Amino acid sequence: MTIHPFQFDTLVWDWPIALYLFVLGIASGLVLVALSLQPALPGPQRRWFAWRAAIGAPVMVSAGLLVLVFHLTHPLSFWYVMVFYNPHSVMSLGVMLFQLFFLALALWWLRLGYVWLHGRAQRSSRAGERAVMRLLARLGQWLAHHHRGHNAVLGVLAVLLGVYTGFLLSTLKGYPLLNNGVLPLLFLNSGLVSALAVLSLCPSLTRSAPQAVHLMHRGEIGCVLLEVLLLTAFFFSLYVGGGAQTQAALTALSGFWGGVFWSGVVGLGIVVPLLMALRPVHSRGGSVALACVALVSVLLFRFFILYAGQMVVA
Repeated sequence: MTIHPFQFDTLVWDWPIALYLFVLGIASGLVLVALSLQPALPGPQRRWFAWRAAIGAPVMVSAGLLVLVFHLTHPLSFWYVMVFYNPHSVMSLGVMLFQLFFLALALWWLRLGYVWLHGRAQRSSRAGERAVMRLLARLGQWLAHHHRGHNAVLGVLAVLLGVYTGFLLSTLKGYPLLNNGVLPLLFLNSGLVSALAVLSLCPSLTRSAPQAVHLMHRGEIGCVLLEVLLLTAFFFSLYVGGGAQTQAALTALSGFWGGVFWSGVVGLGIVVPLLMALRPVHSRGGSVALACVALVSVLLFRFFILYAGQMVVA
């Protein structure tokens, strides 16, 4: 029997969830990249990455939540999940994580902009506005003085967000491909790849953070090599599991979705970056092309896992 690549009897979640997982991975990766590069860069370059992560991450999470809300059968009831928490629901725990993530990012804005807030307080002619700006500036200054603790909180939340996208799929019980302990690590790693690609697309990167370009290329190659190891562990654990697990691995790696995996995930996401690493790209056009290839590959990986993962039921 021929199985349609996008429509089959076992399908529970479809393409909007793949987009949701994709943008959440970018949000997680942006924060982790910005934090990991801080020790190796001077102040202005650190701020360049910090501002792009502090702005880009909430934009990506908001976009993902918007996709998720409109994908629900009753979109207007989404506020209920935002207020009433269920500790036994992965989706509800995810909402709690998003809210904590947004709070930590908002504090990051204060930390990065406390000098501007202090200046605004000095210039304001309204007493109420001066008082609020001074309070926010003092909070931002305090966070700047305790940046290591704040960075640790941001890092933990970003990692949790990255692995959460993998754990979310495991809620679909009875799907061997999705109930795999390696999947959260794969999603976390591919989120880093997509974030590095997004940052590479910023026109001001070379001018504003020249020392970071080489570090980002090295980081991308490291993520690609790690992806090889994780994918090998992912499919090997399925193959030796026997029964439905072996069937899930063989089904995923053949047919339409097998073609997506070998050409889009392995070809574009692993082979192309490694080949280009042998002859590093120095032109702006080449860097943009490589970043676009990486983003397409990560998005195809999300589609592959979501759809191929629902083709075999235990």
